[in-house]
Amino acid sequence: MPDKKVSVIMVNYNYARFIEEAIESVLSQSYKNWELIIVDDGSTDNSVSKIRKYSAKYPEKIMVYEHQDRKNKNLSLTYQLGLKYAQGEYFAFLESDDLWRKDSLAERVKVFKEHKDIILVFSDIELFGEQGARMDQIKKTLYVRTAADIIKNEPFYTIDFIARNLIPTFSVVMVKRFPFMNLNFFPPDAYLAWLDWWLWGQCSVNGAFYYIPEKLAKWRIHIASNNSLNDRISQQIPGYQKEFCRILKQQMKESLKVQPQPGLALLLFDKIIYRDFSYRKDKDIQDLKNKLNEIEDSKCWKIVLFLRYCRQVFDLFLSFLKTLLKVGATKSKN
Repeated sequence: MPDKKVSVIMVNYNYARFIEEAIESVLSQSYKNWELIIVDDGSTDNSVSKIRKYSAKYPEKIMVYEHQDRKNKNLSLTYQLGLKYAQGEYFAFLESDDLWRKDSLAERVKVFKEHKDIILVFSDIELFGEQGARMDQIKKTLYVRTAADIIKNEPFYTIDFIARNLIPTFSVVMVKRFPFMNLNFFPPDAYLAWLDWWLWGQCSVNGAFYYIPEKLAKWRIHIASNNSLNDRISQQIPGYQKEFCRILKQQMKESLKVQPQPGLALLLFDKIIYRDFSYRKDKDIQDLKNKLNEIEDSKCWKIVLFLRYCRQVFDLFLSFLKTLLKVGATKSKN
């Protein structure tokens, strides 16, 4: 059985100094059944001429597209233009200033082969780039957003995307063609910078995710990158993130394939993290729904609060135990 095609979508805007490295990292992939679709969003540097050289050299593998008027649009429209021409059963994304490890596509396709119900795979990330672009601060927050909060190497469901974006960059994501093509690609204009969060949030209520705790991509941090811009936005506008979460919550409800039962809806849309009820693929989801339907909402809340309290106590005890062990180890050395 032949390998399924992966459509790699790369959006570019004035990244001439990085674009060749990004393209080369796709060309070096050990998984060979891919196409690279590069969409330029009205660049004013020499990006397009560099991209066209690759397209001329690899016409069957690399395609380049521009908006009809060649003007700068927005990320939503630019990604949609690329997806319009995508032929693959899987979509992978590589930002035009990032890089992939040689087995990045292969490792993620492998997950889809082994877990048929998975709709989205993402991996860990290696940071590199300019120290002046808040590298140290991003390093401190990166693992809070990803590896420390999720289940590794097995399918999981999460609606935690209501509260925060667990995936730091497009460049670590591979997703199935459907339901991705059916998503709403247009967050309110004020929130276009958080398109990725908007999309992953909708995906998260339509199927299981899978996290690979390996650094399959390199995320370039520099002054002009979107991660710097997003953080400036969230710091400058009071209530910005809270309002976005409210809107995303509504969109996640609308993107559900099947409207959940009332008990499950309470869990899904009141910021109850999946771990509190072990709401995971290896559980019988239908049994979970049935059990929840037998619980009154007020009782459900009490259970949630009790479980959270137990977990907090356990975390404190674990932290205390680790401290004692460190102190004991230090004394024994002395």
